[in-house]
Amino acid sequence: MNSHLGLLAAVQMSSQLGDIESNLASIEAALASLPQSPNRLVIFPEMATHGYFFRDRQRLWELAELVPEGSITQRLVGLAQRYQSYLVAGTAERDGSKIYNTAVMVGPDGFIAKYRKLHLWSEEKLLYEPGDLGLVVADLPIGRVGLLICYDLWFPEQARILRLLGADVLAMPAALVWNDTPAHVKRGYYMADYIAMATAHLNQVHLAMASQVGRYEDRWLFGSSILVGPLGWPLMEPAGDEGPAIFHAMVDFYEGRSLRGWGKMDHFDHDRRVDVYDSLLGYRR
Repeated sequence: MNSHLGLLAAVQMSSQLGDIESNLASIEAALASLPQSPNRLVIFPEMATHGYFFRDRQRLWELAELVPEGSITQRLVGLAQRYQSYLVAGTAERDGSKIYNTAVMVGPDGFIAKYRKLHLWSEEKLLYEPGDLGLVVADLPIGRVGLLICYDLWFPEQARILRLLGADVLAMPAALVWNDTPAHVKRGYYMADYIAMATAHLNQVHLAMASQVGRYEDRWLFGSSILVGPLGWPLMEPAGDEGPAIFHAMVDFYEGRSLRGWGKMDHFDHDRRVDVYDSLLGYRR
């Protein structure tokens, strides 16, 4: 099997708040259920290890761990080794007195990278510090994987720069929270799915969004995780909005590299007018 052919998977979870053991058990059960493949990239939700709706910052701080030194990251490494997979999972990272909403990437050979969420959504600002590690693209044997978390998707600059840095896949842990606004009316799909599709299409990348799902007091995490190919079309219908789901597809992680233009004389990289962007925004590649 070519090194860039493999299985791309997203695991939609109902992580239990503060129950790290239960959540790690759910992660392992999902890995055990996936088909065997020499190359597996599996995405888990935002705060998969801790649960999403913390209201007590002190309790969150007590549960958060160092990354990669903490036991949670090391146990994720153990799962990656046992199931011969690359994993991306959301976790709470402690650094001194600060807490970060972090995505951890591990593989069969150990810890690979971490990314701290840049764009904090709503009440997350009361719990976490804004990410301070910049943008992260990991160079894996199967391809280059860019990391982002949930609300980051609503800032298209991030996805574009990740692609310009060479990302073949955008791996996105998420916790999609229902808001009673016109944008959250379901018209075929939820808006988050359309944004994921448009992002993949505009950047010619695979995109895997794995979301939390479930009802917690007065809040609803509406799931709708999705796998998208580099043409922008879903690889299968998005997950439902009420319960956990595990879904996957065999892909060529390099596929987007051959899709840099739709016509004989166009190329998305060469046709970018960076001369104009620079003068307007001070933008740099």
